[in-house]
Amino acid sequence: MKFLNRFYIICVMFLCVSLVSCENDGNSLDGESIKSLSKKLVGVWYCTYQEWAEDGYADSKSYDPSEEYFMAFDIDGTGTMHSGRDELFEIGTHGTIYEFEWNIYNKNNAKYLHTTVYDGNDYKINEITNSKLRMTWVDGDYKIVCEFVKQN
Repeated sequence: MKFLNRFYIICVMFLCVSLVSCENDGNSLDGESIKSLSKKLVGVWYCTYQEWAEDGYADSKSYDPSEEYFMAFDIDGTGTMHSGRDELFEIGTHGTIYEFEWNIYNKNNAKYLHTTVYDGNDYKINEITNSKLRMTWVDGDYKIVCEFVKQN
């Protein structure tokens, strides 16, 4: 009888261990490595949508991918940004191109992009594929969401 009880306990322990994953499958943004995300980010991204929300007020605007409203990321961790008339992520003056440094880091089980634009900004990466990027910037109750498409 002791043998049977131990056998059942061992079987249950084996079942529990086999159902627990030690590593994310890598298909989700949370499971993707920073190195892999950095490689996806390299290139020129044109903003196609921007949404602003604060204190119950919300506004949004769509853009055609053009020479305005872009962020370009180089493999060496540098980049450039043109914020357009509506100020991409509330940064800049119309017609100005900003240079910055960038990196991706983990925070609270999410991926964030840090840039040195305007003394530093952190953007939560909500979604990134080979052709689409969606990021959020939050400052208190002020929130901006931007969507980008990658230049081919």
